[in-house]
Amino acid sequence: MPTVLQYVEAVTMTTVLPFYVLGRLATSFFTTERSKTWRAVCIHALFRFVAGHTAYIKLISAPTLDTYTKWTKKIELSPTIDELPEGAKLLWIGKKRVDKVLLYAHGGVYQFGCGPSFMQFFRYLQLELEKRDIHIGIAILAYRLIPDAVYPSQLIDAQQALDKLLSAGVDPQNLVLAGDSAGGNLIFQIFSHILHPRPDVPEYPRPQTPFLGALLISPWVCLGGDESFNINDPYDVTTARAFRSWGNTVLQHADAQFVDPVGFGAPKNWFNGIHEFVGKVLVTSGAK
Repeated sequence: MPTVLQYVEAVTMTTVLPFYVLGRLATSFFTTERSKTWRAVCIHALFRFVAGHTAYIKLISAPTLDTYTKWTKKIELSPTIDELPEGAKLLWIGKKRVDKVLLYAHGGVYQFGCGPSFMQFFRYLQLELEKRDIHIGIAILAYRLIPDAVYPSQLIDAQQALDKLLSAGVDPQNLVLAGDSAGGNLIFQIFSHILHPRPDVPEYPRPQTPFLGALLISPWVCLGGDESFNINDPYDVTTARAFRSWGNTVLQHADAQFVDPVGFGAPKNWFNGIHEFVGKVLVTSGAK
């Protein structure tokens, strides 16, 4: 339950926010943003301002399950929910099916829930595939969040989600693992744990047949922040300071090399052998 102080902070930020956005818009003609449309400048300013205040984001955002319940009701879909042993959940988009499945781990720096826009995106993807006579089940992993659940809680949730799907009859060859931002990092953790089992996490055996593939949308790497954060700070919709703060929140409870092998000097051959249990890996990212 939010405190009175948090509500006061929210009111203050809501009051200041319009002036911040207008200020960014006015100065955009003289900065790196001069090539953007006014709408893009305003939206990016909104994101940068809000991203610097984690408590405010938590106040205005909703848990993944709540968002899913409201979203399915709004678009008149029947909600289908699978409970996992430690409290996480699988939330199905449309009809639950196990012949072809995409398992999606949402972003949100392990602190915020999945927004309705991603649910809508995957519903759109599902419907577009159906037009081509390709029918897939899409399950969102509503994993536990920081601070109530720290590392390795999210990795355990992901393993239990895989166990749930495979025990339901999903063939790994018909399963795609997808994740954006922190969700992409979580997919990396799954691969790392298969290749380099952690003693503090139940061992996860390699599937007998490879997963069909993995889709990593702007996966969260370099949680501690490197020089590229400073270089791209004027262009990113979120500040380097915010990213470092969120990353440190994760790393204070985790083995940095395991959670972030890219940023913390894991051997170059860390992911050698991944081809034995994943058919294809697609990594996407944005640009300036």
